[in-house]
Amino acid sequence: MAVVALMSQRGSPGTTTSALALAATWPLAAGRRKVLIEADPAGGVLALRYGLPIEPGLLSLAVALRSRPNADTLHNHVQTLPGGLDVVVAPEDPTQVESVLGQAGSRLMDLLTGLADVDVIIDLGRAQSESVQPITNGAKALLMVARPEPEHLIPAAQRIPLIRRPDLAWLLVGDRPYSPDEVTEASGYRVAGVIADDARSAQAIRSGEGGDRINRGELMRSASRISSTLSNALVSPESLSRLKASRHFLRGGSK
Repeated sequence: MAVVALMSQRGSPGTTTSALALAATWPLAAGRRKVLIEADPAGGVLALRYGLPIEPGLLSLAVALRSRPNADTLHNHVQTLPGGLDVVVAPEDPTQVESVLGQAGSRLMDLLTGLADVDVIIDLGRAQSESVQPITNGAKALLMVARPEPEHLIPAAQRIPLIRRPDLAWLLVGDRPYSPDEVTEASGYRVAGVIADDARSAQAIRSGEGGDRINRGELMRSASRISSTLSNALVSPESLSRLKASRHFLRGGSK
């Protein structure tokens, strides 16, 4: 399975929007499922945005992980967004999310890495808390979301070495004023892709909308290209070697 975690460091570069877009466009082979898990230590927004209850969700999943989880455990705690995407929503209270991640983060990753037929996108938001470490350590791919602007790039670049994931890659929202190649050269870390800076589609997603208007926008088209490349690199048996070798996915040099 693929576990892809997204995080950011400063401001609101669009981590949740990017996670939703990647999850919505994630390609699935026959017999596979996909789930978006909200695990932002600052609190969740999806339940409020889409008018969903808090449970089932991250809280109920954490309780279930205390027992002996099985192949259905994750599925029993998802809800479905308009359009059909399965999500595990987090409470809006940061204290509750921090508690869940601190107590059940390792068990959650044990569950996810043991599921062979589910691909998971995890939204860590502005993950400056140590409670996310089991996820940042255990995710198959870890993406740092940032706008290619100094106020976003510099704090993120300062944080990246502390995470100790030399395979971490940038997910840029827009390509100005700095290009992916410039970001790679300056930071020493690769760029997984660029989410189009499509303000209209992003606002529609933040407002809980859906439909063809969003799907036809450049934001979703760019997300589809990235998710397809990630899926090809991570889900296949040769995922690690392909991930390291793919110049399309890992632009620029390595760290």
